[in-house]
Amino acid sequence: MSVNNSRWVAWRQQGINTKSVSTQGVSAQGINAYVMMGIVALFLTLTANVTFFDKATEVYPFAQHIGFIGSLPLVLCGVMLLVIVLLSYRYTLKVVLIFLLLTAAVTAYFTDTYGTVYDVNMLQNALQTDKAESADLFNVNFILRILLLGVLPSVWVAWQKVTFPPIKRSLLQRGLTYLVSLGLVVLPILAMSKNYASFFREHKQLRSYTNPATPVYALGKLASIQLKQAQAPKTQIMHATDAVLAELNGLVSAAQGLYRVQPERNPLRPENYIRALQQVVAETGVAAPIRELWMQHMRDLLGTQLVDVYK
Repeated sequence: MSVNNSRWVAWRQQGINTKSVSTQGVSAQGINAYVMMGIVALFLTLTANVTFFDKATEVYPFAQHIGFIGSLPLVLCGVMLLVIVLLSYRYTLKVVLIFLLLTAAVTAYFTDTYGTVYDVNMLQNALQTDKAESADLFNVNFILRILLLGVLPSVWVAWQKVTFPPIKRSLLQRGLTYLVSLGLVVLPILAMSKNYASFFREHKQLRSYTNPATPVYALGKLASIQLKQAQAPKTQIMHATDAVLAELNGLVSAAQGLYRVQPERNPLRPENYIRALQQVVAETGVAAPIRELWMQHMRDLLGTQLVDVYK
């Protein structure tokens, strides 16, 4: 009897150990990176584009365009997945996914609630919104939506243990993911080319309701415009002062006891004047387009004045 009890205890202990090892293996394995990309792409497609699909059925009535309307989620999911795969690597995956989830939650709320369409002008206006106007936009519905569709999914992504397979298998899986995403985009377009031709040619406004693709694109475009505008005064003024500035840099470096010319040590360099001018203009509180017009006129005058100062 005691022998049987001992065997039973041993078998039970062995079963517990096996179950523990199995559980630990599943936990240690985590979720495949490309599976997570697909999950997030599908989630964004379904939760952030309610208004887009609603507007699409207004333009293309569902009864007459069943196939086309049914293919739109596939195409949109394919585009989302393609963008995510292009941007996501071992050290950028979670950052990219969380950024997209939070951005989509915020932008989709305003699109679904107020019909907001995101472009460069809209983003510029949003950046100029004061605290009182911003406070009116934040309510219980906004907070709940951001929590449910933005924060909680982001927490899930952050806490997941993501696994990237070995390099050869990872390249194979990345390639297959590219093929799947391209297939989701290309095959429906080829199958319903007539519908998609009109969709791309005639309905730019409809496409602007897609989230978070349109807001992210508009944000990138705005950043590019702002960068060019910030560099324009510097480039123009530097060209105007190049000739006289070279001699001044040499004199200043010699006065500081430097063995070679170091333009960055010149306290009178044009960048300092430009920064000061931009700060003064920014503190006026006027709209960005007006500030840009001011800078266009001021930079020409500043360049002329600096040439006289440097001489």
